[in-house]
Amino acid sequence: MFRVTITSIFLIIFSSQVQAWKSVGSSPGFGTCNFSTIQAAISAGESEIRVLNNQIFNENLSISGSVDIKGGYSSCLSAQLNITSGPKTTIDGSSVPGAATIQVSSTNSPLIRFYNLYITGAEDTQFENGGHGIDINNSNGNVEIYDSLISDNGAEDGGGIYSGNPPGSLTVLLKDSSVFGNTVSNRGGGIFCGNANTNVLIYGNSLVGENSAVDGGGIYATNGCYVEINSGSDLQPGSDLKGIIGNTASGNGAGIYLDLAAYLSLFGNTYGGGQYGNNTEPVTIADNISSNNGGGIYAINSSTIDGSDVYITNNVSSSGKGGAIYMGNSTTTPVTASISDSESQCWNPGKCSIISNNHASSNGGAIYMEGSSELTLRNTHVSGNRATFGTALYVSSINGSGTSAHLDGNYFYDNGNDGSGFGDSFVIRGNGNVDITILHNTIAGNDADDSRAIIGIIGSNLILKNSIISNGTETVLEQNGTNTLNFSCLIVNENISIPSATSSNDIGFVNSANDDYHLNSDSFAIDFCASAASNNKDADVEYRGWDDETVPDFLGTYDAGADESYINDIIFKNSFE
Repeated sequence: MFRVTITSIFLIIFSSQVQAWKSVGSSPGFGTCNFSTIQAAISAGESEIRVLNNQIFNENLSISGSVDIKGGYSSCLSAQLNITSGPKTTIDGSSVPGAATIQVSSTNSPLIRFYNLYITGAEDTQFENGGHGIDINNSNGNVEIYDSLISDNGAEDGGGIYSGNPPGSLTVLLKDSSVFGNTVSNRGGGIFCGNANTNVLIYGNSLVGENSAVDGGGIYATNGCYVEINSGSDLQPGSDLKGIIGNTASGNGAGIYLDLAAYLSLFGNTYGGGQYGNNTEPVTIADNISSNNGGGIYAINSSTIDGSDVYITNNVSSSGKGGAIYMGNSTTTPVTASISDSESQCWNPGKCSIISNNHASSNGGAIYMEGSSELTLRNTHVSGNRATFGTALYVSSINGSGTSAHLDGNYFYDNGNDGSGFGDSFVIRGNGNVDITILHNTIAGNDADDSRAIIGIIGSNLILKNSIISNGTETVLEQNGTNTLNFSCLIVNENISIPSATSSNDIGFVNSANDDYHLNSDSFAIDFCASAASNNKDADVEYRGWDDETVPDFLGTYDAGADESYINDIIFKNSFE
């Protein structure tokens, strides 16, 4: 009797497990699957569908309820054993032109999860906005994509993933997956997100790469859409490509296009109490090429950029402005951007946030601003950028006065090459009624056009305090028109243009030839300044205002420049104990 009871319980459990999933495909000699098409399993209401990878499924799926679709099974037997191996399962939607490969449509907040799938073949037609690898236009709930590839799809908007106007809250999660090589005739080659009810989350080893569009080659976000990216790499040889990489736009925003209060969060560290993300890789936006403005990111109309521990590199605006970031006009509240370190252990200690080697044929090799936009740039390394005017930063009053840049604790170096190939006029340029605040920055080793200067302003407001500007024989400041100036505690390579500054060509950097602009133990910039109300930590996460007892104070205990040196302390040395 006892054995019968145990057997009965086992059969009940086994039966429930069998009913919990169904398999799709054919593998003669290696078991029998339940369905021959994925759509048949979906239409039967199955909650978990395991799909073989030994054939291509030429289908256009329609999903209206919660389901898990899992690919990567080599046979019906492996599906029964839940063992995946070999390639992803291919779902090809090319047999119905104008249809999405996967159409999600539900107002019942479904949970839909895709695993190990290759979603391809969707094509646009003359009908309005056909195609899409995954079309989630008419659905709310959660769509989660794991270990999958969405590639070679077409549409008018949103070649890889399209979410237009969902009826309620929608979250699209991309984890350890790629949206790659999709093409659209308008917006969002990789991903289009068009509503404030939508969150797009890109985590883990994910890539949005080599997609193309007119605007927003990688991602186009508008109408309050929230986009959060936690994926990237240091791009060293042998590293995986992760992040927003290699996208193109014939218009604006090759990497990411933000419009109408869209919000972009870039966070290259751990969060959620360390449960999510990592501190070994940054968020990466690299190698994106825009024919017009904003090679990396283009932001207009009250959009927001919030970035920590970012690596924004090698982006190009081939015929426009803002190689890395373009911050444009708004009709209501201004575009805002905050780029900084996370003040915690990161992928590249001391250089947690980097904006490097970006190019613009016009203004703002790294960053271009106009239209009353507002930038806060903190503890970031800005290097190797090129442009005609403002190799690192161009702040303009076009389309609205009061455009403002607050620069705190940054290193600007190796920007420009004396006009070879680019104009390279000024590292930082303010043009018109704009506000530029520079606190505790080290601006050194740059090579502006010799006929211009490192900083150039026209009718602008400039606050420049507690900083080092050391660039060989370059003129430090060129000013035209009526400017409002507020200077204090500056060490510069020439003080003809700023008579109140201390002039020196021997600052005492650790190794400027190798771009190490920390202060050496005998640098007279140590304990040179009083407080300038800047951020209380430098890029090495060391507190400002430490009193080096081996050095007499000049104006106070704060070091000039970006680095607060602890090199003479017996305990601390550049954050290591």
